[in-house]
Amino acid sequence: FPEKKKLGIKARVEVKSLNVQKEDAKPIEVVDMLAAAEGRSADTRDKADPTEALMRNAKIGMWACTLLLLASAAALLLPSIDSLAAGNYRALLKSPFALFGIVDVVLFLLLMLHMVSIYPLVRFRAALGIGFLGLYFWTQGQMAPFFAVIAGYAAIYLSTIFTNLAGLSITILLGLIGMGGFVQYVLAH
Repeated sequence: FPEKKKLGIKARVEVKSLNVQKEDAKPIEVVDMLAAAEGRSADTRDKADPTEALMRNAKIGMWACTLLLLASAAALLLPSIDSLAAGNYRALLKSPFALFGIVDVVLFLLLMLHMVSIYPLVRFRAALGIGFLGLYFWTQGQMAPFFAVIAGYAAIYLSTIFTNLAGLSITILLGLIGMGGFVQYVLAH
């Protein structure tokens, strides 16, 4: 039979803690711990999840594309606004610019509803705008609206693609300059 061990009390062992409480240290709160876990504190900024930044940039790109489509729709519909207001839709069929403007209004409304699944259609519309409107202004010898249309629709196309902030910033600037120039040209003529 094994011999029974006698139970005893161990001597107290001093453990030196690395977490020494300082008098001037502020208490750690749950909000601070959550911010550190999400990479939003000063100590953990380098460990932040990059998908949050990508999603934020994609949302900025969507809003930029929406704004540029609205400017495009305004520029294309302004010459035919009298026919549109009077309800003379047959006259609109004779103006391809107005038809593109109506398509832009529909795309604008769909993007306002956050339907990013129509990005391929938006890209096709941007490429069609570069091709058709660019060719129209180039053959007319009007270089200012030609470059404005190219810049504006290229920005619409690229704003659906870029997710990095630097490329998106350049694209938005290019788009605002291009579409602003196109709207200004339409208002002047």
